[in-house]
Amino acid sequence: MKSPITGAGFKIKAVGVGGIRHGRIGGYWLSANIPACVVGHNRELVNGVYWAAKICFALLRNFLASRGCTVKGLSYIEWGNVFIGPFTLTYLEECESRDAALELLNDIRQHVEAVLNHGPHSRPGMKAAYVKPDGAEWPEDVFTLYIRDREFGIALYVKQPGVAKAFSREIDEPELESEVAERSGRTVRIEVTPHKAWLAENDLDKPENWRNNPDAYKKVFGLMRVKIQLGRSWRVKRMQKTSVRNLSLSQDDKTCLLLHLSGKDPGDYPVLNVYPDANARSKRFSAIRKRVFDETGIDLRIPWRVQQAGVRPGLASVFEYPGEFEPHEHLRTVVYSKTTAPAAYERLEELTAELLRAGAHSGADEAQGASGESADVVDDWSDPVPKQGAFDGWQDEYAD
Repeated sequence: MKSPITGAGFKIKAVGVGGIRHGRIGGYWLSANIPACVVGHNRELVNGVYWAAKICFALLRNFLASRGCTVKGLSYIEWGNVFIGPFTLTYLEECESRDAALELLNDIRQHVEAVLNHGPHSRPGMKAAYVKPDGAEWPEDVFTLYIRDREFGIALYVKQPGVAKAFSREIDEPELESEVAERSGRTVRIEVTPHKAWLAENDLDKPENWRNNPDAYKKVFGLMRVKIQLGRSWRVKRMQKTSVRNLSLSQDDKTCLLLHLSGKDPGDYPVLNVYPDANARSKRFSAIRKRVFDETGIDLRIPWRVQQAGVRPGLASVFEYPGEFEPHEHLRTVVYSKTTAPAAYERLEELTAELLRAGAHSGADEAQGASGESADVVDDWSDPVPKQGAFDGWQDEYAD
């Protein structure tokens, strides 16, 4: 489907009663890049889940009206039955130059791969952090960094011009287009996509629960900070053996730390080999690992050379929650904002009303021509009997 405002594409699927794919329709699933559907691009945007959901609702109503649905038919599609998720929130980290943005993105990659891709996530295909295209290396290549989690997904990248299949309509005023494009090219985009289960557990799977709720946006941003462990006190400076001896750790803990600093794996720790049971070894290692990190900022799960080279303690201050993005005043009508989102919703509703009026006139003309009677004949068709479970389960099964 195409947005009647910008021509950007979006997807609609009809969902059967009770979540089945066939039979009587019980609901609709809709997926859209809302900024593209509203202003033609998403290079700068204000996160606004409530208005994004309202616009999706209006797009659905407009589509159905364009296919002949009547006012009465649309009345059965109620705002109160809308569930949302998964969806993506975008946080923008503006840098001084494009090179600075790409360098920051590479720093994030080094940190994330060091922190997340060891232990249970070290095997190919199981890595918690990875990049596309495969094998991309900065500064020769440009890449997108992805982070997996059971409850959410994260993507970090810097926008590239001329990406194939990416819908982006230029702003009509050349000066504004140039300004937005230049700033977008030096901005690291942090996209966090909470999954439907997390949204439901946090009571955030209904649009109304995002209205006037700034803490929800901070909470989603916090998922990224916790996942890549920005709140931990990491050590990357060299540690001398004499310094280890002076630590307030047990002798066993100090021995494990010294072995770690010399490049040994946890499997080489004598204190762990006394346990024949793997579960017991794992519990003992976890306890030692926690005590050592709390004392030194060194994680025994990450090879010491990897931690020294990859971890970026300074990212914690760079990626503080930025708050709500505020576009420059002269750009508020050309980017997705608190100005353009409500206006787009109203425009979609106007277009839908026009379609409904045109359909009503057409239907009246056809009825009069067929029977010779007045178009004001009362409809004697009874309303369909509501079926229990008309919307049960569809948002869970098809929200992806």
